[in-house]
Amino acid sequence: DQAIAELSPLLLTLDNADITVAAATIKNESIQPFNTALLTDRMRNSLVRRTSPRVRYLAREHIDDVMREREGKRTGAFAGGVSKALLGADYLIVGRINSLSKRSSGDRADYFQLNFQLIDAESSVIVWSDGYEFKKVGDAGVIYQ
Repeated sequence: DQAIAELSPLLLTLDNADITVAAATIKNESIQPFNTALLTDRMRNSLVRRTSPRVRYLAREHIDDVMREREGKRTGAFAGGVSKALLGADYLIVGRINSLSKRSSGDRADYFQLNFQLIDAESSVIVWSDGYEFKKVGDAGVIYQ
């Protein structure tokens, strides 16, 4: 939520008249399983609510479905409107999850860092970057063995 609060105003102040953003897959490099699709969806949903209609978001994770639908319209299998080119992104939102773990006396502490960046898709310039940390403490039970 903090990343959304920081990123939303930035997206609205960028120079482009209309901005197109693609959310890349968040990489989980931690030792714990994370549902990265859930995190990506939550970020994108919040950003869409805060920055639309000026900022448009691409559904890259659904590109196979989009391509099938386009093909069906173009071959006449589906009725369809005007053919459009697929949009390219002006910016990419990327993320990575890292962790460190410490175990002592049957307890385990996991430190997580979530890093996010907004990258210019033409120049590869990092326009915005921030990291968020949290700690998970618990018994080192079966799940950790």
